[in-house]
Amino acid sequence: MKTRKALSLLVVLAMLISLVSVPAIAAYEAPKGYDVYELGPTDPDVTGGWATDGALNQMGWLIDESNIEYFRAAEYLVLDFDLALMKRLNANGMGGMQVILNEPDMKGSPTDWQASTITPDWTNWSAIETSSSVNADVTIDGDTLTFVIALADLKSYELFLELDTFEIQAQFQPVRVVKFGYLVGKFGGDGGDGGENGNGGNGTESGSGEAGMANFLANMREYDDRFTDLGWASSDGMRDWIKTMFSYNIMDGNTATTFAPSRNVTYAELITTAAKMHAIYNGKFDQFNGAAFPDDFVAYAEANGIIEAGAYDDLLGNAEFATRAAMVKIWAKILPAKEFDRTLNTFVSVSDVSEDDDEIIMFYEAGIVTGAASGGFGTDGNVTREQVAVMLARIADPKNRAEGRTYETEGGDGGDGGDADLSAGIYVWDALEGSNAWSGVNIVLGSDASVWPFSECEDGIVAFVPEKDAAYKLTFNATIGDWCPGLRVRWIAGNDNGGYTSADGAIANDHQVEPDEIATVIPAYFRGAELGDLESGETYTCVVDFVMDGSAEADGLIGSLAIRGGSGSNDFSINWIQIEDEDGNVLCRWDVGVNSRQD
Repeated sequence: MKTRKALSLLVVLAMLISLVSVPAIAAYEAPKGYDVYELGPTDPDVTGGWATDGALNQMGWLIDESNIEYFRAAEYLVLDFDLALMKRLNANGMGGMQVILNEPDMKGSPTDWQASTITPDWTNWSAIETSSSVNADVTIDGDTLTFVIALADLKSYELFLELDTFEIQAQFQPVRVVKFGYLVGKFGGDGGDGGENGNGGNGTESGSGEAGMANFLANMREYDDRFTDLGWASSDGMRDWIKTMFSYNIMDGNTATTFAPSRNVTYAELITTAAKMHAIYNGKFDQFNGAAFPDDFVAYAEANGIIEAGAYDDLLGNAEFATRAAMVKIWAKILPAKEFDRTLNTFVSVSDVSEDDDEIIMFYEAGIVTGAASGGFGTDGNVTREQVAVMLARIADPKNRAEGRTYETEGGDGGDGGDADLSAGIYVWDALEGSNAWSGVNIVLGSDASVWPFSECEDGIVAFVPEKDAAYKLTFNATIGDWCPGLRVRWIAGNDNGGYTSADGAIANDHQVEPDEIATVIPAYFRGAELGDLESGETYTCVVDFVMDGSAEADGLIGSLAIRGGSGSNDFSINWIQIEDEDGNVLCRWDVGVNSRQD
């Protein structure tokens, strides 16, 4: 396997849009600025697999430390099929294929997999079209049938971060239907951040060669509204920080159109950002054009004293998530000490920071970090991409730094997100993806049923403490299975499956809206188009603007919040959920990519 520099952007754009012929096998060319990672022919027995009528039907490529970063960075998967073999299989009844993303702890039943099906129309071999949730352009060149699959279109693309095996499932015996496979991405390109969307240079042709903070401003670009998933950021403020960080030309997205704000950052990505910022500060704007991730960035960091040689090799190989303590230790070497103004804030004490943690204290005093919402620094906690965006923006430009604060005893105001557990008090059950008998969510708002808001829970943990007559916004994202007529938001008194208040039960069906409408009353019932059933396989984002009625009495339209399926259906999965106050501050949030379902 090897990486090869890609050629013309116009060639592949035309290929993807107009379905012009794609060269077969090793002659494949990707857009300018992109690289090709050759996967080779498929292995029919890459996982041991599961069987149908005794015939193994999985084939693909094992993902391990040697190639995991290429899978993460890839934007397209290109597959060259043996056309004659495909015709023979089709004549024997093969109906289609699936692109399957298999998490490492999932074994056995294909119901555990996240899959998107490609079902070609095999009747016209000269102009094949696909009916699929995958954007799969198909062309024929000689004896080769080529699929170009846009990985960003995969419903479960975020699960790339947790994959062990990438498979192509043919509905037949284990034959090598794929002659050759390629990953296409910015593996040594022009502006990635070392994350899933590439690891290239800074995207600037040349630098001044002189060190200084002005180089960060000289390297700037405009944010172009490319990220479609900023609604997953924890607040409006975080969305602004992500856009700001993008403008400094240090971080890109995890795909061409997504940023993955809530995903934790790996050591490889952390070291990459440090290497790129060090190079920019020192006027080496084109230092990493064509660089290989993460090796070239790690080598630069070692050569320039950012990290010790070999210190992170094991963590890099296992794609481990970085801790906040390691983040500061590495980033403290990005700039000379003179660039961290330690007079901006006063540090007295923070619960999990000792007097020997001078680099962490420096970051407090210089306004780079402001601590975790939990009160301490969150030394051993991980750090998300949106939090990294905040802190790198503060390092790059002193005008972004926090100042005029005193950190004493508890310390911190949650300004950089920290290790705050915003999911505490949110309980998610899933009959489709988890091991639960039912699907739903409880958001606990009260710990004593005798006082407002008249709800309780055994452990006393609440998602947040609501204020009387205050307005809130509840937003959740859910994927429907085979059948679920609607999704309900209801008032409950406890923390189990049921226990709805009497007032809720009396009007449970009265306020029905379509998913693209904002509900203004709880209980709310989100239905499909024209108030029919929600569509199977579809993902919906639903919003409720509601007020916590300060005059409500026990068993009324008050309590904790629940999300349930209509007509008792458990055929849905919650992907994320959050509640904001009137100012857009996120009070609680649960995200399947970060948090765990109930056992």
